[in-house]
Amino acid sequence: VLVVDLGGKILDGKGTLSRESNIHLGLLRKFNAYGTGVIHAHPRNMMVFVAMAQEMPPVLEANMKYGVVPCLDYAPATTIPLSKIVIGAFENLTDKVANHAAGVIAPWHGLFLMGKDIDAAFDAVERFDTNAYCYLMARQAFGQDALAQKGVALGEAYTSFKDSHLE
Repeated sequence: VLVVDLGGKILDGKGTLSRESNIHLGLLRKFNAYGTGVIHAHPRNMMVFVAMAQEMPPVLEANMKYGVVPCLDYAPATTIPLSKIVIGAFENLTDKVANHAAGVIAPWHGLFLMGKDIDAAFDAVERFDTNAYCYLMARQAFGQDALAQKGVALGEAYTSFKDSHLE
């Protein structure tokens, strides 16, 4: 583990900065009022969506608050253009970050996620990967049409309950 300042200077620990430190530090510099937990990961089941450059819809109640995990425009890993695309995507996700977490898919690369703190970020990575697994298995077992119908039913039930029972 490295402890670094927002400029990327290593304060404690041994090693070198992550290849994606431009994104990690850029998110923290720009959005630290909303969250402090930044993770770049390659969760096994999410990587199917990453490899196919596809957004991931929520199919579990635990993922409804995140909404659809968007797939961004492509830019090569470790580049300044990728950091600009990822950081720009979080402009519209600050409410989700402040509430718990939000994530985006970098096509053919991985997941970038920011949470209100590191615990929320780790929790969200696990929820995203579990959602991805359930989506993939449901599609295989029951077909795309059944999955779409269940996703719509979950969304309607969630919205209906929230509108009628929560302030």
